[in-house]
Amino acid sequence: MKNGLQFSIHGLEATYWFDTGANSSILSESEARRFGLRVRDVATKVSVSAGARVGLRIAVADELSIGSIRLKNVEFLVFPHDQPPFNQQTPGSRGLIGIPVLLAFERFVWTADKKFEVGSKPASRNLPWELGD
Repeated sequence: MKNGLQFSIHGLEATYWFDTGANSSILSESEARRFGLRVRDVATKVSVSAGARVGLRIAVADELSIGSIRLKNVEFLVFPHDQPPFNQQTPGSRGLIGIPVLLAFERFVWTADKKFEVGSKPASRNLPWELGD
C-alpha cells in the first residue's frame, strides 16, 4: 500500500487507509496477533457489508505512534483475517483507521501532492470576518 497512514504499535509498523465515516478503527485477527494485542469478545453483534451479523471482538493498543504523535488506549474492532478485504491484503495493511483516531490528531490534511500532514491545530489567524474585529 503506497498511500496510507503509516503508524506503529509496539514498534511494529503498518500502513492503513483511513475512513472518515468509520466510527471505529478496525484490524484483522492476524494484525492483532502481530502487534501483540489482547483480543476480547464482547456481547454484541454488528452487521457487515454482506448483510450478515457477526460477533464483535475488540483490542486496545496501549500506544499508537505516528511520527512524534503518541495516542494512548486506541480501540480497534477485530475481524477475521480469512475474509475480504483482509484475506487480500499483506501483513501491515490489514486494517483501517477510523474517525476517532483522526480527530485525536486535531489536524489532518491530505495535501495536493497526496501526502498526509497530522499534528496540533495551527495557530489561529485573525481573519477580517471574525467577530471582535
